[in-house]
Amino acid sequence: MPLMQGKYTILTVTLAIVSSPDIAKTIDAYLEEHLGLTHHELDPEEFYDISIFVDCMAIYCDSFPDPTKAVIELGKRIYPTNKWTGALPAHLKTPLDFIVFEAEGFKNAFSPDVVQRKILETTERSVTMYAPSPGYVKEMMIGVWLGILEMIDINSGQVEEIAIDTWRISW
Repeated sequence: MPLMQGKYTILTVTLAIVSSPDIAKTIDAYLEEHLGLTHHELDPEEFYDISIFVDCMAIYCDSFPDPTKAVIELGKRIYPTNKWTGALPAHLKTPLDFIVFEAEGFKNAFSPDVVQRKILETTERSVTMYAPSPGYVKEMMIGVWLGILEMIDINSGQVEEIAIDTWRISW
């Protein structure tokens, strides 16, 4: 089973607290039922079954009029969270550096169920990669890639699925 760090579930609950404290309470009740912990007790660096994050994300995003947009917006916060927690190496500078780093992160997945990403082509302003979802909706990946670009002040990024599980990220 794929695993995901607790910091992303904590991020989801933190966003829920701002938008809807009742949704945050619902997520905490879910966490207590499934892990015996609230978001305050999750270890941000510990790995949990990805289904925990996926279910919390669904509770949060389904509370919005446009859940798909909410998933993308949540995804955009993943890499800024990584930056804030010191999880990004200092040598990452260009969009290509960050996107390759994100793809290579799947080589360290703690599960044989996670299909590795494969960069198919790079140009000066785009990356094409084979990137099946490791267990969450594809819109999360779109948000992650757009969030990487926005984090480095590129607001013109685009993500397009050009074939099944094959993506072009351009800037």
